[in-house]
Amino acid sequence: QFQYTSCDIMLYGAGSTSQLSSDAVGLALLDEIDDWDEGDEESTEGGMFGQAESRTKSYGVYAKTVIATSPTTADRIGYREYLTGTQSEWQVPCPHCGGFQTMVFKEKKGPGGFRWPKEMRVPAEVYENTWYECKFCEGMIEDDHRYEMQQSGRWVDTKENNRHKSYRLSSLNVLPDIYPMGHFAERYLKCFPIDSNGKAMTGATAYPDRLHIVVNHDWCEIWDKRSGQKSEDEIMQHRGLYAPGELPEWPVAIMITADVGEPSGSMCHYMVCGWTRQETVYCLRYGVVPHIDDLADLGHSTYLGPDKKTLLMPTRAYIDCGYDLKDPKATTVLD
Repeated sequence: QFQYTSCDIMLYGAGSTSQLSSDAVGLALLDEIDDWDEGDEESTEGGMFGQAESRTKSYGVYAKTVIATSPTTADRIGYREYLTGTQSEWQVPCPHCGGFQTMVFKEKKGPGGFRWPKEMRVPAEVYENTWYECKFCEGMIEDDHRYEMQQSGRWVDTKENNRHKSYRLSSLNVLPDIYPMGHFAERYLKCFPIDSNGKAMTGATAYPDRLHIVVNHDWCEIWDKRSGQKSEDEIMQHRGLYAPGELPEWPVAIMITADVGEPSGSMCHYMVCGWTRQETVYCLRYGVVPHIDDLADLGHSTYLGPDKKTLLMPTRAYIDCGYDLKDPKATTVLD
């Protein structure tokens, strides 16, 4: 706490719910609220965000709450607060036709967005050959145009009569001295697997962990709009009438299938399945581990057969099927 003649300044961590509940504040500055605990139905304190809002009530109409956060998913606090506000967009004029528009990486329909030669898929080459296409005249907007565009920009409310102001400003508006347009194009292409010629395989499935960061932090968009990725709970709901980690029949093999998301072996999406003699497959576990080395823990986990008897797995092996891993442990039989 810092005490001044005109006011006191109090700093709280995102987990300091009990401390915050005893103080009244006139101006609340809340940062990265999507990472905060929202509490639950049984909570009497209502989570950190609820506490922060309630602490301003003593100041009535003079109270102000300012929220700054990167978007994550549609169910988090930041996006919900944005939707209840004016949803103001930062719009800049085209240097050719003068049409005001919000800079986006890709328009949902029609022209507009970041462009580079269609045949070019090497990220480093795309970095040097990226431009922006006007959604109105389809004119080529280059980095040198962006200085004047940003100076002439304006905020435009897309929702009227909402009670509070809310704004969305993406990193795509950063001046080229900091990030040229090629920077964002290169980061997007690196979300995809790279072939032996150094080209991004944009027709393949993107690495979800990388694309998630680009969508949230570069484009300032929520992840839900673009991801078809299913959660562990959604996958396991299709397993049938047996508990996770348990098999209703005796298996002949338990297999771990993993999709390695990075050349370094990090971010592995896995599925553990039990196979029976009748070739019936039961899903036991599904999820993500930070590194390929963590797959060993899945092999050493306890799985149950009929009558909840523990399954013994004396031999376990990882078989590398076509992914170029530098880590020799990926093909080593584990004791």
